[in-house]
Amino acid sequence: MIEVPVVAPRGRLGLRLVLVTVAIGLAAANTGNNLLYLILSLVTGLCLAAVLAARAARRMRVAAHMPSTVVAGQPLVMTAIAEGRFPLLPQTWVQVRIDGLPQPIAMEVAIPSRDGRAIVSTTVTAPGRGRYDRMSVTGHTGYPLDLSTSSSRASRAGPLIVTPAFMPIRSLRVVGDSPAWTDVSAPARPRSGGSGGDPIDRRPLRPHDDARHIDWRASARSGETIVREFPIEAPRRIGLVLDRRARDSESFETCIGRAAAILDLAGRERYEIFLAAEGLDTPLAGPEALLWLAEVSMLSPRAHGPGGDLSTPPFPRDTEMIVLSADPARATPIEMG
Repeated sequence: MIEVPVVAPRGRLGLRLVLVTVAIGLAAANTGNNLLYLILSLVTGLCLAAVLAARAARRMRVAAHMPSTVVAGQPLVMTAIAEGRFPLLPQTWVQVRIDGLPQPIAMEVAIPSRDGRAIVSTTVTAPGRGRYDRMSVTGHTGYPLDLSTSSSRASRAGPLIVTPAFMPIRSLRVVGDSPAWTDVSAPARPRSGGSGGDPIDRRPLRPHDDARHIDWRASARSGETIVREFPIEAPRRIGLVLDRRARDSESFETCIGRAAAILDLAGRERYEIFLAAEGLDTPLAGPEALLWLAEVSMLSPRAHGPGGDLSTPPFPRDTEMIVLSADPARATPIEMG
C-alpha cells in the first residue's frame, strides 16, 4: 500500500459563513436592496444544503488495522478504513481518531461519493512495551462547512502487543569463574549422522541416510553399502532467570532489553531457551517468553521480603543458566556483542 499524504480543509469556514449571512441579512433589512435579499437566500440555501449533507454522514463506518505485535520504538503502520454513502457531495472528508495509546492518532480520509469507501495509512512510532487492548476507533466529520458535526459509533481495535526494544546481538559470552561454559555465540545444533567429529559405529545404509557418510572401503569389503554413524549432539539449552526486583525502572528496563536480545539471538541461532521469573509457575520458551516480557512489571525489593529464589528454577536437565538482575551481586556476568 502506498501512503499518500492528504490535507483536509481546515479553518472555521462554517462560523465565518454564519457571520457573513448575518451581515448580509442586516444589510438587506436596513437598505431593502433586493440584490442583497437574493444573495441572502443563496447563502442560506448553501448552509441548509451543507447541514443536510453533514447529516447524511451519520451512516459512516470506520475501522483500523494494525499489526498484532510490534517492537517498542519501531515504525508502526496503521491503516484507517472509512465507509459511507454521501449522495449530496462528490466526496467527504472524515477524520479517523484512534484512542487507547499514550498519544491519540488522527488520520484524514477522503471518501469519494462514487466509491463510498477509502483507505489511508500512516506510520507512527510504536509506544513503550505493554499490551494495549482498550483501543477504540471513531470517525468525525463536519464537511463541507462545519455547520453540523457527525460522529460514527466507536469500534474496537487491537489488541496491540508491544514487545521490549533491544539491540540485536551476534554473540553472548559469560565471563568470570561462575559459569560452566563461556561462549555461546556459536551454538551446537542437534545432529544425527553429522559430518563432524569421529564416527562411533558403522552400519548398513538405511533410507534417508546422507550419501556423504558412505564408507566406500567398508562397502567394498562387505559387498553392501555401509555408512559411518556419528554421535548425536543434544541441542544447547539456555535458561534465563529474570530478577523482577529492582530499585528503579531504568535498571529494570535494561534487564528486560537484555532478555529480549538474548531471546532474539536464541531464535536466530536455534537454541533451546527458557525464561523463568518470580510469578511464573513454569518456564516459558520461544515467542511466549517475548510476549510475557511485553507485560511484565517490576517488583520493589521491599515488597515481599528479600526476593524469590533465583538459584533453582525448574529448567530441564543440562540447562546452562543466566541470571539477569539489576543487582550486580545476583546477576551472571555476561558480555553481549
